[in-house]
Amino acid sequence: MWLSIIAIIISAASLIFSILQYSSERARNRSEATIHAFDTLEAQVFSRPDYKKLPIKAGEDRCNGKKSGDWATATNYLSLIEHFCAGVQMKTYDIKTLNRLAGGFMIEQYRFWTPIINTKRAEDGLAKMKHYNEFEDVVKELCAMRGEPCQH
Repeated sequence: MWLSIIAIIISAASLIFSILQYSSERARNRSEATIHAFDTLEAQVFSRPDYKKLPIKAGEDRCNGKKSGDWATATNYLSLIEHFCAGVQMKTYDIKTLNRLAGGFMIEQYRFWTPIINTKRAEDGLAKMKHYNEFEDVVKELCAMRGEPCQH
């Protein structure tokens, strides 16, 4: 009888330990995935030589009615950022890790890209479609985590 009770207690303790271990490993994997994905995003977008001037050039060309490769490149960069942010929103990547890694940077990038985002949304004309909403939602969450006003 006592042997059965001890076996049940040991089994329950093992189950609890396994669940805790799984949760811890999952959180670590999400953090690691976030770091790697952000490194990739940085290489594909933020570290590009044309990155800092691109939104300004693309916006000016669009306002002047010019069709340039700058607009296509700018919206391509934004789509890569949006895909990363969708991963954050779907919990594939960890928002807390992103906040520690580059939270302020992501907030600043949203402000940097806001004119292009607003132009893209205005040109779309579809009320149901809100371009770059994942990026916007991640930035709002980062602002809330940091206690900063979310101005964009």
